[in-house]
Amino acid sequence: MADGGNEDASRSRQGRRLTYPKRISLDVTADDHHALQGARYADRVPMADRIRALLSLWQEDPALAKAVSTRAQEQLLASAAPLDQTDPPNLDPEVPPAS
Repeated sequence: MADGGNEDASRSRQGRRLTYPKRISLDVTADDHHALQGARYADRVPMADRIRALLSLWQEDPALAKAVSTRAQEQLLASAAPLDQTDPPNLDPEVPPAS
């Protein structure tokens, strides 16, 4: 999407506001929410629009996409392992979990 557009987005009949056919829910930390709110007050860009812009950059920039995937995998591993577990969980979708 070199033009920054969104094929799934469509123009609303009431004005220039875009509508989106899919909705997601996102849980964030209090610090992340505070940072998003601060940015919103600073530049008047709504949180959802900022996150859509991040998604657009992630899709367009292979280096950013790799960095995001690496961070996501690290966070997944950190949150998935119980404190007493020494081996990381099996996250390979082609290998069934041990029984």
